[in-house]
Amino acid sequence: MLLWVEKIKILVGVQNKFWTPNGAGVQDLSWKKDLDRVSAEIARRKAARAEFGARCRTVFEKLRPQLIKQYYNWFIAVDPDCEKYLIDPSLEGLVEKIRARYQDGIVKLTTYRLNETGVCGRI
Repeated sequence: MLLWVEKIKILVGVQNKFWTPNGAGVQDLSWKKDLDRVSAEIARRKAARAEFGARCRTVFEKLRPQLIKQYYNWFIAVDPDCEKYLIDPSLEGLVEKIRARYQDGIVKLTTYRLNETGVCGRI
């Protein structure tokens, strides 16, 4: 024997929806599938970003001992694929160099500061 809610679903022809007994009507549940898909995409992007950051950090750690004495506290942008870098004393100057080098707009770099920690300021 079917429950009264199941009977209403059959009569109304509702899929992925439910009828609320408090009179609010039929509510769509398909948004839960979209939410799961979006959550999975966010998790995938975070993992890709973390992996990219780890690759950049490895290249930065190789370069830092060679450059820190001459360019202390300068900004450096690292490309992990070809292990090339751009360096400038100001962030604005580094951004200009990046724009000049990567004119197509597709840029995959991570920016650091040449000091003991690789970061700017205090946290």
